[in-house]
Amino acid sequence: MELFFKLFNSIKSEHEATEFARLELSALVGPINAVGNVIEVVASPKFRPFLENSFSTDPKPLRFVDALTNELPYGPIQGYLASVDDQTNLEKLVKRLAYTREVYATFDLESEALQDRLGRLFPSGTRRGLLTATKGKRILLRATTDQFFLEKSDYVSRLSRDEAEIRRNAEILLSYPNDQIYRIPASATLRVGRRLEDWFAIREEASLYLTHYMYPYKGKFHPKMARALINYVCPEDSGTVLDNFAGSGTSIVEALSLGLKGVGVEINPLSALMVQAKCDCLEGLDLERVRVQYQGLRRRIEERLRAYSTWRAGQSSLDSDLDFESLQLELETAKQELAKYVPDGDDTLTAVILARMELAPRLSTAEGRFLMMVVGGTVSDVTRRTNAAFLPAMDERFGDLYLRVLLASLLRDQLRLRRGAGISYVGDNRDLSKLTRVDGHPSGITDDSVQGIVNSPPYSTALDYIENDFPQLVLLKLGESPKVLESEMIGLPKTKSAEAVHLIDEIEAEHSSALLSGFPRENIARLIQAGRRDAALRSAKFFLDMKRTLSEMFRVLGPGRKAAIVIGNNSYKAIDGSQVECENDRALLALGEEIGFEKDYVLTERDLEKSSTGAIRSESIVCLRKPTAVPG
Repeated sequence: MELFFKLFNSIKSEHEATEFARLELSALVGPINAVGNVIEVVASPKFRPFLENSFSTDPKPLRFVDALTNELPYGPIQGYLASVDDQTNLEKLVKRLAYTREVYATFDLESEALQDRLGRLFPSGTRRGLLTATKGKRILLRATTDQFFLEKSDYVSRLSRDEAEIRRNAEILLSYPNDQIYRIPASATLRVGRRLEDWFAIREEASLYLTHYMYPYKGKFHPKMARALINYVCPEDSGTVLDNFAGSGTSIVEALSLGLKGVGVEINPLSALMVQAKCDCLEGLDLERVRVQYQGLRRRIEERLRAYSTWRAGQSSLDSDLDFESLQLELETAKQELAKYVPDGDDTLTAVILARMELAPRLSTAEGRFLMMVVGGTVSDVTRRTNAAFLPAMDERFGDLYLRVLLASLLRDQLRLRRGAGISYVGDNRDLSKLTRVDGHPSGITDDSVQGIVNSPPYSTALDYIENDFPQLVLLKLGESPKVLESEMIGLPKTKSAEAVHLIDEIEAEHSSALLSGFPRENIARLIQAGRRDAALRSAKFFLDMKRTLSEMFRVLGPGRKAAIVIGNNSYKAIDGSQVECENDRALLALGEEIGFEKDYVLTERDLEKSSTGAIRSESIVCLRKPTAVPG
């Protein structure tokens, strides 16, 4: 069977076509050959017989060459060719691939009926949008990948105002790749009258599909890249993928959508809750139950706000189970801590505190976690993005997320998406044996139990994650205070470390050290020589923390399995005005090899669009492999 994998036209850089697409295809398919222009496909012996053929579609037949050349990618590579065994599971490829938009297959049909052959190629049933054409005994097949529908579903979410529109627009999306390619899209400058189909034709890569949108979070992992790296480190049909810097849960969501088990670890309990809530939504949330519980929560907050207002006016209240004095004390404390975020915010802060009181006992349920995520997201909205009062803002956020979960459910059913299992832990990834589930149960990750790791550690000192989440951490009280959390997190700009100070002193005195050696130590010395002792201290702490983290990753990863780490390099200005780079990628590779990992693959200097002139100009992918036989 001959296959052609046509890449997305939204690919933004050569790395995505030449590296990420190639990596995942090589892992899932085997040997592949790059195609610079689809004309090479039409000219190949296996596909050439279908040059004049058409697929049967409504409202008119779709010519093979028109489908093949529609919305082609830019760059030196437009796709990849491969020859595979006739028993290859095409369904798996169509469901998993991240950078492939369409899969074309051609094969000979002997005595077997076409439907029987399709049943073997697509074991869970013939999928939506599958097209076939016949030339004698030879069959041509075209299938649009799940990734196309998932990405474009972001537009369905943005443009649908209610359940009826969600259902109608989801159907338009599912039929679009086959029924709409002859339609001329509206101009990009059109302000009025643009239709949903026009948005599908825009050359951009939507990244807030499925549950990726559900919580505002800076420094998000790129979903398509995460999906491709998961395919690379865990190409099997089942397995456990770990992200021990889970953040907002991007890689965990992608693992679940591939039918794998996703395990996320986050020291920030707010992030851990967010990850688990996203997993709950993908695994199947009872939307009617959620709606009823939200209405009850909304009503209870209003009742308690009135009761508290009555009490503050010096009158008695019937709400006897509410400790008004404790509520007032917490409100006054929150006002002082959050004065710069919520000025004159008595009503907002009171509503959030009351919502938390209602939901805190329900965090062992999927519905409770979802509603707490709604509350946390609304806190972010009213402190950063809107002037609306808290309750109307919460109504808007709930309605938006409700529709997105509904759309995810519709796509799951129509595309027969495999549902993996997701679990989120709160804990320090420097010791993965001592973790806590979001519902409070202690747990841990055992030796050799993980089939792949995909993560993106903080880029040494890139973002202040505590500052980004400070109002939610104060108000939702999911764990330790922000100050305690800040002292324990890896990569925060403000974090101090006595151990790092000791290491810097040793380097300055040119003494040897058991703490850190080799290239990581040289990296720090270069920062000291450039007059950036502050940066050297932060980098020293980061490398020391990552050494322990890599040791834990090595412990839990199965023999012969891989870890893919996305990391950026920090750029600092030296005292003489020149730029000095802290090479985090080379340092992590050196630390990994010291621990026992083998170098598997490294992609360096992948440019960052939003940071090309900032402190972090590019990022690298460092892939490490645990040896099959570990010494000792």
